[in-house]
Amino acid sequence: MSVEGISRSASKRKREVSRESTTLPENSSSTKSKMAESDISIPDLARKMDKLLEVCATKKQVDSISDQLSILEDSLDNLRGLVDCNTAELDILKPTVEQLQTRVDRLESDIVDLKCRSMRDNIIIHGIAQESPTEDCTSLALTFLQTKLEIKDKIPIDRAHRLGRIRTPSEHDKDKGRPRPIILKLHQFQDKITILSKVGKLKGTGFFVSEQFPPEIVNKRRLLLPVLREAKVAGKKVRLEKDKLYIDDKLYQLE
Repeated sequence: MSVEGISRSASKRKREVSRESTTLPENSSSTKSKMAESDISIPDLARKMDKLLEVCATKKQVDSISDQLSILEDSLDNLRGLVDCNTAELDILKPTVEQLQTRVDRLESDIVDLKCRSMRDNIIIHGIAQESPTEDCTSLALTFLQTKLEIKDKIPIDRAHRLGRIRTPSEHDKDKGRPRPIILKLHQFQDKITILSKVGKLKGTGFFVSEQFPPEIVNKRRLLLPVLREAKVAGKKVRLEKDKLYIDDKLYQLE
């Protein structure tokens, strides 16, 4: 090979080396760029994975809530069925309950009527002072009838006693020293009419006489008494019979 040929070969090799040296940085830069792109996409991918996990978790929660709702709906349907059954049973029992209530009301009315009948011949005298624990209430009552009501004939009395238990000194003071009333069981109803016809003589004396009624009647009379007084002040004709008030011969109805 000639010198000229060797020179040309060396120049060619030099040019190739130079080209390779120039190409190498470009390839390195490309590799780095691709690596950079890979580094940027990894966080994005992680975020997407997190979102995907959240969606999956949310879906599980939704599925769980949906299952619970289904269970609740089934329970609600069962409850509706029970309510419907109970309603039907109540509808069947309602007439029976109404009949029983009617019977109870009738029985209560009968009991009150029997009480009134048992007290028919009784009167209560208020204001007679208590003399001693061993006092004779019958004698006290007869003396009262003769002196205060001016009934000269001796009225037969089957029984007589104080109402309520003996008060202690503190209870006596609390009750302003009022003595316990005396209840009389008269032998004849006509004697009761005679006594009640003379109670006007007791006005202003601190004594008064009343009929005995069961608590059910007494409570109704308490409500009617203010109405009776107002009607009297208005000059109307009033009449109170047991638990019924008549004003100008018309039955007054409590509201």
